[in-house]
Amino acid sequence: MKTGARLVVLSCLFFGGLGCGAASSPPAIDQLVYDHNPIAVGKQANLSGSFTFADSSGDARELNVTVQLPSGQSQALPASPIAGAAGQKSGTLTFALTVIPPVAGHYGFELWIVDGGEASNHLTGSFDAQ
Repeated sequence: MKTGARLVVLSCLFFGGLGCGAASSPPAIDQLVYDHNPIAVGKQANLSGSFTFADSSGDARELNVTVQLPSGQSQALPASPIAGAAGQKSGTLTFALTVIPPVAGHYGFELWIVDGGEASNHLTGSFDAQ
């Protein structure tokens, strides 16, 4: 798509977990941390980071991301399985987005996880392409 950011890779890895309560509720995510360096227009670059999660049912299964282009258009990425999180009720997830921004400007992104039945809250971030 010529007018949209071409997002080539989306991956999420699990890096540890701690147990929590047994009551089922939507998963929750917090503490988004990622690299804020500008990205060159037309060049492939990785945007990576991490966030914490809590999922009382321990069945977090996928990461979802949408990207907002400088024009205001949004592009949803295919959901990505969360590797290694089965049975984990809390921990830190890392993500990596490989992007090739088609135009200069300010891009936004929004991410959330989905467990067996419900979606978490959404976290937002942004990056600039020059």
